[in-house]
Amino acid sequence: MANYKLILPSVAKFEGGLSSDPRDSCSKKRSDVIDPKNGLGYHTNKGVCYSTWLSASKKLGFDASGKSFVAMSKSQWESIVKELYWNPLNLDKVNSQAIAEILFQSNWGSGMGGAMTLVRFMQEKINLAQTGKMDTLTVTKLNEYTKNSTKEKSLFKDIWNRRLQYLQSLKSFATYGRGWTNRMNDLLSRGLSYMDNIKKPISIIGLALIVGGIYFIKSKNLIQ
Repeated sequence: MANYKLILPSVAKFEGGLSSDPRDSCSKKRSDVIDPKNGLGYHTNKGVCYSTWLSASKKLGFDASGKSFVAMSKSQWESIVKELYWNPLNLDKVNSQAIAEILFQSNWGSGMGGAMTLVRFMQEKINLAQTGKMDTLTVTKLNEYTKNSTKEKSLFKDIWNRRLQYLQSLKSFATYGRGWTNRMNDLLSRGLSYMDNIKKPISIIGLALIVGGIYFIKSKNLIQ
């Protein structure tokens, strides 16, 4: 089953810390803690919008103040990632770590609306009604489909391409496109590494090393 903890280092790497950038869509709702560089309230911390922090505080029992927002702990951040972005897509029940991560990233970056659009695309690929919901039927069908490693890799690449095309279509791509592309390339390399490491058979070189090791041990025993 997919594990949200595996993607946390990647998310943290690309998010950074506090932001008060007025170009960011999160700037519509700012905290009362002011960035001394521009006199504007911080609106994002570790990729979490202040508006999200306020809603998360009600659900997860955090202090909703701006001060607590800028002092967000690692455990609080991880709870938000899991409860607000991973769990709503039932990703704990998905077998493919690669596909789970890219579906999570669509929710993290574009909200449930963006995630549901990508889920519809995936449902079409695996011959399901395009509801946009990661319900039991969709998860079950996805897990059956990805038992075939070739199909899993092809589906992952299709979803990845669809997500990248969406990002490239946004007006803000001119501003944030480089960072988004770097993030997408990281998702691609991570996803392919999961599939290669888990399902790749022993290579000819690896097999030769094993056989050679066995021969060496037997030869050594004979000499002794």
